[in-house]
Amino acid sequence: MIQLVITSPADYERGLKRLTLLALPLSLLVSAEPESRPGDWRLDLLKEEGLEVTEAALKRSLAEFESPPEGLEEAYQSLGVDEFKQREEAQAKLLRGGRKTLDWLNDIEPSPDPEVRLRVAEIRKQLNSPQSSGRENAIRHAVRSLLSPKHKNAPDTGGMIHEWFSQNAKTLEGNYRHFTFQSTSGRGAQVGSGILVMPGKDGNDGDQQLVLAAKGWPGQKDFGKSFRVSAKTGGKPGGVGAWHLGISIGNVRALYHPDLAGGGFRFEEHDKRPYLTQNENMGFTPSSDTMQWMSVDVHRLANDKVKLEVTVEQGESGPGRFQRSLIVDAKAIGDLTRISLDRSGRTGGAAIFDDLTVDLRTP
Repeated sequence: MIQLVITSPADYERGLKRLTLLALPLSLLVSAEPESRPGDWRLDLLKEEGLEVTEAALKRSLAEFESPPEGLEEAYQSLGVDEFKQREEAQAKLLRGGRKTLDWLNDIEPSPDPEVRLRVAEIRKQLNSPQSSGRENAIRHAVRSLLSPKHKNAPDTGGMIHEWFSQNAKTLEGNYRHFTFQSTSGRGAQVGSGILVMPGKDGNDGDQQLVLAAKGWPGQKDFGKSFRVSAKTGGKPGGVGAWHLGISIGNVRALYHPDLAGGGFRFEEHDKRPYLTQNENMGFTPSSDTMQWMSVDVHRLANDKVKLEVTVEQGESGPGRFQRSLIVDAKAIGDLTRISLDRSGRTGGAAIFDDLTVDLRTP
């Protein structure tokens, strides 16, 4: 937002020039950074999906979510045709059906065609992966919560926030919608092509964090007794073992090393960095060829403890699933007032993030 403070005729002239710039075609202002400000992420997401947000349109969208998608049978039959391009298009259409495709596939007999069975197996694999459902779940939540009288205008947007990094920022140095970027490494961050990038080529040993504070969203003193933080995470090649990435909850973070054999997963405290667990083999190597899906379930226990349950799942390049839990003193993790996406360590590959979701509904 541009504010004009007029205290003299000269200020008035300068103000007119600024307003004139606003009227210029967008093509002449491509070098300007977009204004970063918080809003209702649900409206932004539905707009990007091309969905109207009137009550009637939202009800139509909800009805479409709950009814079987058209053309599944036709797409299924095309999985075994001779033309490769047609088979690929049919598989893509079935994937777009999401949960409804899975339910439909569960109700039909397996095909005798090995090509069809192979493609159905791949469709099931992708649709059953938690990382494939993040945006779809966010869209469904956006529609349902906007139709709910209780959640329509709620500051906590019905208990979920989803960030898909569609608003580009060449240099991320401060606020990004509801989030704040912080760095002790001397390196900034960028958002482009739908991902958050925390580079590692220059700067000092230190941290880069995209932080969500509870006072900003959901507008409460903390995130509550039970919640889930999930995101797609990954790293670009370089500096294997010298840096790591992950998710922080309060003063405790869960980290792994991209491209390092076994991943070297650990929990540590953020402020003084004592290890809470030693580096651990994850049973697979988090590859820089793909992204991993990472989630942290947080539960405040009755005995002044907090339980963290972490899942890291390999992307499409290979199998791999790692799960670990840790119970820490509430004093060690601190007040549950902030979460963040983290890159930490010396120079090396860039950390990349996408589809960050914080869900306050008990997982």
